[in-house]
Amino acid sequence: QREMLKAVDRLSLCANEDPADLEALAYLGWALAEIDSACPAGQAFQKAIEGLKAKGDKKVDWAISNRESYWAKNFNAGVADIQAGQAAYAEFTKEPADDGEKALKAEAANKYASSIAALDRAACLRPGDARTARNLGTVYALLGDMLKAELILREGLVAAPGDTDLVSSLALVRRNYAGKLLDEKKYEEAIGFFEDLLKSSPNDADLHSGLADAYF
Repeated sequence: QREMLKAVDRLSLCANEDPADLEALAYLGWALAEIDSACPAGQAFQKAIEGLKAKGDKKVDWAISNRESYWAKNFNAGVADIQAGQAAYAEFTKEPADDGEKALKAEAANKYASSIAALDRAACLRPGDARTARNLGTVYALLGDMLKAELILREGLVAAPGDTDLVSSLALVRRNYAGKLLDEKKYEEAIGFFEDLLKSSPNDADLHSGLADAYF
C-alpha cells in the first residue's frame, strides 16, 4: 500500500509536469485503481485513452485493458452482492415478521450497501456504461427508492440513448412507483404516473387497471 501511494505521488507529478505524457497518465489510472480511488482513476484512464487513441498509439489497447479489468472486478462484485441481498431477504420493502427475518433483512441491507459502493466505483471507472447504470438502478429499486432508481436510469439513457435494457428497466421502475403511490393512497400522483405510462403502452391491461383503481 505504501509503495502504491508513492507511485500515485510520482505519477501525479509526472502527469502534472508533462500533460503530454499519456503513458504516465495511464499508469496513474492503474495506481489509483489499485488503492480504490475509482473516480480519479477513471478520469486518468479516460484522458490517457482519448489521447493515445488520437495519436494512434498502440498503447491505447493496454490502457483500455487495464481499465476494463478494474471495471469488471467492481461490476461483478456489485452484481454478486445484488444476488446475495435478494437471496437473504427477497422482498426488502416488506416488514420483517420476527427476529429471524430482521436479521436476514439486515444482512440484505449490508449486501445492497456493498453493491452500491462497488457499482459506484465501476461507474467512475467506466462512465456512461449502460450495464452499470442498469444494475445500480436495480439496487435502489430493490431498496424501494424508486425516485433514485429512476434518476440513475435516466442519467444512463443520456449516456446511452435508446439502450433497450435501460428503457425496459426505467418503465418497470416507473410502473412500480405508480403502484407504490396507489398503495400509499397518493391517488392524484398515481393517476399522473399511470397516464404517462399508458402513452407508451396504451394496450397494457395492468396499467389501465391501476389507473382505474386510482380513479376509484
